Amino acid sequence: MMRHALVFGGLSSCGYRITETLLNRGTTVYTLSSALTAAERELEEERSLFFGRNALFHRAEKATTIPRAEIVYLLDMLRADPKAQLQLEARMAAVFEQADRLATRFFFYLSSTAIYGGRTPDLRQQVLPETPEGFMTNQMELFFIEHVKNVRPEKAIIFRTDQATEKSDDQVCRFAAQLPDASFSGIEVVHFFTNQPKASAMNQKIVQLIGEHA
Repeated sequence: MMRHALVFGGLSSCGYRITETLLNRGTTVYTLSSALTAAERELEEERSLFFGRNALFHRAEKATTIPRAEIVYLLDMLRADPKAQLQLEARMAAVFEQADRLATRFFFYLSSTAIYGGRTPDLRQQVLPETPEGFMTNQMELFFIEHVKNVRPEKAIIFRTDQATEKSDDQVCRFAAQLPDASFSGIEVVHFFTNQPKASAMNQKIVQLIGEHA
């Protein structure tokens, strides 16, 4: 069965390789821009040329123009400027407004391990942000959770990684593409620390969710 994915930030620095991975797996991808500056928009234009000849790739101006998206990826959602964050919150909200019409059953939110500050996190403890980036990360996660609870999809993932604002590595891309098939329901928070072995305790939950194909 053909899959359809809406990828917000799908042409951003952290998102374009996830878009590429989805396309290579035969998913129809509709990207929505996360660009807030002229430089970001220029980079998106360059990357769209790379995908332009792929019949499965589509750039959408608004979520209202996308016909279907059972899977929604929200990438490139973190900025240092509070005004920029408000713009991203508004764009995220606009995607959630279309969730019923798009028949979305799975949401993926790319978050950051910056939520733990600069320390090594104890994943058993409640998150207590200590830095401006950490507070912003926490705020955006709470915003995402609030909207997920309103639309009630089958499942949703908050994926915390140390590459949330950088070019995603191969393993992050594979996890992003595989998680819609993971066996769970509701909202789950998972972590992937690229500086830790995949089998480490800190990465254990994501590997368990994916299973033998991780």
